[in-house]
Order: sequence, then C-alpha cells, then structure tokens
Amino acid sequence: MDPKSLLEYFLADSRVKVTRRQVPFALNYELIDISMKNRATEDQAFQQDQELSRKLRRGTSFLRKNEEIFWLRKGLPKFFEFKISKGMTSEHILNNQIFSKVKALLDQGIPVAIWNTVKENGENAQISFKQDLNSWVIGSKNVSLVARYEEDIKDHYKELRFNFAKLIAEMWFSILKLIDQDKIESLKIILSEATLVGEYVGNPDCQHIVQYKEKNISFFAVVPHESDILCYDFEKTNSILNQFNLKSVQSENLGQITNTEQFSLIMQQMFYNIQNKETENSCEGSVFYIISSLGCVEICKIKTLEYKILRKIREGLKNATDDPKLKGKFYNDFRNYIYNLQSKLNIQLDKYLEIAKKMMNTTSSGISQQILLENQFASFKDSGFEREIIFVVGIPGIGKTFLLEKLKNDYQNLTVISSDIIREKNIQHLITQNPSLDYEKAFDKSYSSSTKQFWNELAQAKQTVFIDKNIPPSGLKSLISHLNKNTDKITAFIPKTKNFTYNENSWPFSLQTLYTCIQRILIRKSHPTMKISTPIKNIQILILIYNFYKSYNFDYYKNNGVNSVIFWDFIDENISISEKAKKKIEKIITKTKVGCLPDAEKVQKLIKCLPIEEEIKFENVVCKKNNKVPVFLAIEVYGLNAISLVVKGLKDIIECFPLYKDMIDEDINEITQSGIYPKPEKLLSFKWKICDLHITTLFIGKNSKVLHSPHYQTFQENLEYEFLITHLVYVPKKLICAPIDFKGNKPLISNR
Repeated sequence: MDPKSLLEYFLADSRVKVTRRQVPFALNYELIDISMKNRATEDQAFQQDQELSRKLRRGTSFLRKNEEIFWLRKGLPKFFEFKISKGMTSEHILNNQIFSKVKALLDQGIPVAIWNTVKENGENAQISFKQDLNSWVIGSKNVSLVARYEEDIKDHYKELRFNFAKLIAEMWFSILKLIDQDKIESLKIILSEATLVGEYVGNPDCQHIVQYKEKNISFFAVVPHESDILCYDFEKTNSILNQFNLKSVQSENLGQITNTEQFSLIMQQMFYNIQNKETENSCEGSVFYIISSLGCVEICKIKTLEYKILRKIREGLKNATDDPKLKGKFYNDFRNYIYNLQSKLNIQLDKYLEIAKKMMNTTSSGISQQILLENQFASFKDSGFEREIIFVVGIPGIGKTFLLEKLKNDYQNLTVISSDIIREKNIQHLITQNPSLDYEKAFDKSYSSSTKQFWNELAQAKQTVFIDKNIPPSGLKSLISHLNKNTDKITAFIPKTKNFTYNENSWPFSLQTLYTCIQRILIRKSHPTMKISTPIKNIQILILIYNFYKSYNFDYYKNNGVNSVIFWDFIDENISISEKAKKKIEKIITKTKVGCLPDAEKVQKLIKCLPIEEEIKFENVVCKKNNKVPVFLAIEVYGLNAISLVVKGLKDIIECFPLYKDMIDEDINEITQSGIYPKPEKLLSFKWKICDLHITTLFIGKNSKVLHSPHYQTFQENLEYEFLITHLVYVPKKLICAPIDFKGNKPLISNR
C-alpha cells in the first residue's frame, strides 16, 4: 500500500494515534508519527487484527508536503513471545498463530532458515535518511525527528516526547563521526529507501533490566520502505552493517529447515535453552527470524526466565512505591508466583525472593524512585545493602541543597551529614569557650576536630545517608576507606554536563556548569563557613575545586567503588555566555595549577564583567547591579501546529478584510520564509524566532514598577502547562498574536 493510502487507513481507525509536527527548519513539510492510542490493549489489538498488525509497524512515520505523502521511516511489526505449555505437541506449536505462515511454506515444500539473534534490552532506535530535506530521520519506537546535523537536536524538539529520540540522535551523530565521509554518502543512499532498526543501550539513565558498560546502538534489521517484506534477510543486513562498521547484535544461523517436525524440535530446544540463561549472559533473550526465498516471513522472541522474573519485580514495585500495604501485597503475590514456578519447573528460585525483599526495603515513595525503577532497574536491582550512602559529584554551587530537598520527600529516614555545618558548629563552640578568639582563627583551629567528627557521624549513621560535602576524585578513596564495602551501597548523583576541553586537557564539567555555579555563589545570601569570606575568595575556592577534576572523567567513580550512578539535571546546559566572560574563565582555569588558588585580580576582573543579578560588595570594589530587565515573561508554546494555525487564521482575515491583504501577506511571508516575526525595532529590539513562539503572561517593557509586582516575583521557571487557545487577536506589524478573553462583548487582551 502506498504511503498516502496507508495514512488514510490509519486516520480512519479510532485505535490509531496520528501525531503531526512541522519540520522546524522546513515549514512547508509536516512530520507525521503513527502509533497505537492505548498501549495497554496494543498486544490484544494486534493479535485480533492481523491487517493492522501488518500495516502499523513499531516505527511508522511519514512526511507530508502539500498533498504528497512520503515514507520517513518504517520499523519491524510487533512480534510476539513464543511460549511452550506443558503437554504442548508439535502440532500445537505449528498451529500457533506465530508460525502459521511457516507451516504453510513447509507444507508446500519451501524450506526456511532460522536465525537466532540476541535480544538487547534498551530503547528501540531507528535511522533513515530523507534526501528532500538532506536530513537524517532518527526515531524511538513511536517518536521521530529529522536533523541535518547535531545542532538541530539542540535548537529544536524541546517537547518531552522527544527525550528518547534526542538521546538516540546524539548517539547516531557520534557514530557518524567514526565513518569516512565518502562512506556516509553511500549510507545516505541506502537509508533513503530503508530504515536501520536497532537498540539504544548503555545509557545509565535508561537501563531497564540488563546493564551495559557503554552507550551504543546495536543494529539487527534493515527494513525496505516500498516493500511488504518484514525486513531484509540476514546476509544482506550484515553486509550493510559491516560495510559501514556499525555494531550489530550477535546472530547465528541455525540452518535450513525442510519439514515441520524438524522446525518444531529446534524451537522447543531453543525455548528450554534460552529460558534457563541469566540476563547478564544472554541479555533479554533471543529473537528468531524465519527466512525463506521470499524474504523474512516471521519473527518471534523467547525471553529468559530470569528476565521475566526481574521485570515482574520492577513492575510490581513501581506500582507499589507509594503505599507500604501495597508493598506487602506485592511481596505475597510475588512469593506465590515464585513458589508456583518452582513447583512447575522443579528448579530453585529463592534468590529472587531475596532480591525482591531487599529492593522492597530500599525503595521509598516519590517520583525519583519511580524514575529509578523505570529506567535504572539494571543497577538498582543489585542493591540489598544495609544502608545507602548518597553524595553529589560536583563543585560548590552545583545544587546539592536543591537535590537534598527532593530526596527528603522520597526517603522517610534520610540522615544528612554536612561537613560545613559540622565545621560551623565547632567554630561557634571554640568562640564560646574563648570569646577573644576571632572567627578566622577559630575557622583554622576547627579543621582537625571537624574532619574527625564528620567521619564519626558517618560511621554511626544508619539507613540512608546524604553526604553534603564536595568529593572530587582525590577525595573518593578517603570516603571509600571509611565505608563498609560489603554493607554500604554507594550512590553518586552526577550532573548531566558535557566535557570542557582546552588543548590536550579536559575537565568533566562544561563551562556552562562552572559559569552557573559562579553566578549562584555570588548571589548566595548565606552559607555555613562563609562569614569571613569574600566573593573573590569564594570564586577562588570554586575554581580550586573545579581544577581537582582536571584530566578525570565520571567513569572514575564507577570504576572505584561507586555502586550506582544517577545522572541528574543540575544545570541548564543551554545558557549562553558572553565571549568576554568565556575567555576570562578559560584563561583563569587553564593558567591555574591544580591545587592552587587562581589569581585574585583575574577573578575580580571576571566578576566585574558578569551580569550579576544584585549589587555585590567586596573589598573596595562594587559590582553594579545589571540594569537589563526582561522585556516580558512568557510561556513557550510547543504546539504541534501552532505556526500553521496562525498562518491559516491570517489567511482567513484576508478574506474578511481584503483591504489589508498586502500588509497581512507581508506578515505571513515573514513567518513562513524568514523565520522571524515583525521587525526587531517594532518589538523593543527583541527578535522573535519561530522556535521561540510563546504566550506573554506579563509585559514589562520599560515599566520598572512591574518588577515589584506579585506576578513578577512569583514567576516560576521550567513549568509545563497544557492549555487550549480559543481566541487570538492580530495586530498587523506589531504583534502576530496574543491570547484574549471576553467580558461581555469587550475583548480583554493579555498584552499590549
């Protein structure tokens, strides 16, 4: 069926979800993703409707230009698990819905080959290429994006639904850097007519059951767009993957099968072999491709018993984390499930009861644990320690306090041990005993006793402990030496940040991270042990600690005693830094030796060029308040068709007011072609780009009084809302649109 007819078929089916989005850099194109609306009933729908199962692939996306519809990508169909029940005969196996086509071929004397491949346990990843857009098409199971180069991922696709697709895209562009340019052109030609299908593995943020050592995409199929076959045979698939040195899953040809008895025997044998393997050796299980001279005719999977048990633990605890009673019910149900399996299979499975019990005791309620169980079960399932030690791999200002507040909501018995608070208490104790002792001398004198007290409190603390202390690589060994490796689970929260590299040197934290931490420290109202310090001294200490990480990466923690690593959004990596500030920061970092404080005069010059949010006084220098205030506060709009709806509305206005056609046409042209809203000078020098479409919630302009209003003071960043726009007002050559309300017949416009 051609793409246009297929799209019409999906649009007519109420079970199918059709998601549309304009291509951000080619607005006359529309990206269309197809998926099932109800994931809970998806399997049942596919089993009952063979036509839907054939047509709706797991990865179905189209591109629309005007009335033309093209393939963007095409994945494999949903394939089901092959199971054997007690007393099942060969005939039962072959009459199974999965193998009905195979039986028909063998009955006709047409031989088939069975390919056994490892089933990886990650996120579905799909890659193709669209020549019309000169762009890669990159998708997760249900969501696709198009990108010409890596910058497109950062500049566009900010909606949450693109999270996995963006991770896959970043990995794909990393892979492309390892392929010669002439070969990339050949790959583009192949993938303009077919889709590479694989599994994105190794990201610690989304490891489900099986743990991997590194991030990659393991490919296992190539699916032609203009064909009804499920995928290319394995000889052709492996040839393509080898040609471009792409990672492929392990595969084995089990040989040619000529009759039903032989086929049935092999599948039974494979079922029992795979079921008894452990996930760490065989991943999730195996996927079997049945190949004939007609191509791939059927696909099925067999999962290991351990995978199914561990998945049952994860799903049960995920649903029970908010209620102790639900935890108890989960464990009783799970114990009965294990006992039934032991009786049926005559094997010992007690170790899974221990895993479930330990995980149940270490899992608390809250969204962070929900995410952990959903995406990081692979590392979490290996817990079962008497207590958990949590710390942040970071630098001053990274946001430990912010994370701590979230963890307090998720852990009922969280003990916090802060080196700074211990130090401050000891300083005050020394001053109380000796009033003539000044703060600075008390600070120096308190070091030894404070360090000893910190380690003593850590040794005595029970259950979960949060360490409020900077632990650079040089401090990790000291921490490990004070812990019981057999009973302590050590968890490190690591910032999601990119490396900073300069010549041959590198640091694991980006300049954006360091810049943000500098800003946070400068506007910090109060902090233990900062009473005798100055802004210059605080930034010197920050850079001193930043340089302790020089030549290290975050793998050092994973390789030296840390059991669990959780990557966390501490910093907005998309913030911009002025070239002047960037050069000064680079110069200070690179010219300062590890273990030494940076030059105070250079730090002072850096502070003076930063856009500080309030007046900072230090020594004899005053860093003036930044007078640049925002033009407005706004909610960014990530609607699927927001731009096209505005354009349609403007065209409707032309029909009602033909006198203004030229003026409105000019606005439409600016939106659809230049990508810029009305000229900057007409918008207080603020340039509105299409990717910045927003709804103004408070207009400020030059009215500084607004800055003291409750609306301005209580405005919260990074919130998400779903809202329905029922009316728009259009002001030619001023504002394209603004939300309005009606009071009687009078429109109330939200901005001027």
